[in-house]
Amino acid sequence: MPSIATEKATIYYETHGNGPPVVFAHGGGGNTIEWFQQIPAFAKRYRCILFDHRGWGRSHCDVDDIHPRYFAGDAFAVMDDLGIERCAIIAHAIGGWTALAAGIEAPDRVACIAMSGTAGGVLTERLLHAFATGPGQAVGTREIVNAVTAPSFENRQPELMFLMRQLGRLNQNVGPAMLRLLDPATGVTVERLKGYRVPTLAIGGAESRVIPPDVLREAVAVIPGAEFYEMPGAGHAPPFENAAAYNAVVLDYLAKHYN
Repeated sequence: MPSIATEKATIYYETHGNGPPVVFAHGGGGNTIEWFQQIPAFAKRYRCILFDHRGWGRSHCDVDDIHPRYFAGDAFAVMDDLGIERCAIIAHAIGGWTALAAGIEAPDRVACIAMSGTAGGVLTERLLHAFATGPGQAVGTREIVNAVTAPSFENRQPELMFLMRQLGRLNQNVGPAMLRLLDPATGVTVERLKGYRVPTLAIGGAESRVIPPDVLREAVAVIPGAEFYEMPGAGHAPPFENAAAYNAVVLDYLAKHYN
């Protein structure tokens, strides 16, 4: 599978299926493999482009260069290498930083965004408080995986929980980079969102222990025109925990907004 050289990084990517292009931007505990429950469904209708964020999986850079200021540029570099002018973006957790930045920087290249477990870098006081005082304090450590799912998920799906833990071990130590994402200096401000016009859906798990749904809903409301959907039975990782319901919601959103 190909890689592309970008600013201070080499980005791994792969494609699956045919149709209008959709870029998938993974979360901090995963890599391209985390979309294994989405691609079989989405590739029937879309050309799915997966990539590892810089420093994750098979994308390489120095730890000091794992910074959200590069994320959108990396995604656009992959699109350019594939000759893709415009796409939809599906993102989870840190992938939201990629998606929202892309929508801000080049709205004509992003048809719509569907992101989960994230407000795309919007850091409200309540969101930062949740990370500072709740289970989200474990961000930047391997222990965060224990709080990512709904409380009952491990008992219901022990095989998937084991897989989630293994996925994170395929990445280098990205802890310092994860903490940068919670630095208010890297956050998306109201000023930066002026004129934002990309249709955006944010999905939050009703049982999320990392970002409570009411906190996430409040942060998403800062994004002009954004919609929020609270997914029953899921924690911080709806595409992993409740794949069938997640796929249905996102496919329906794409059908309405990607043309």
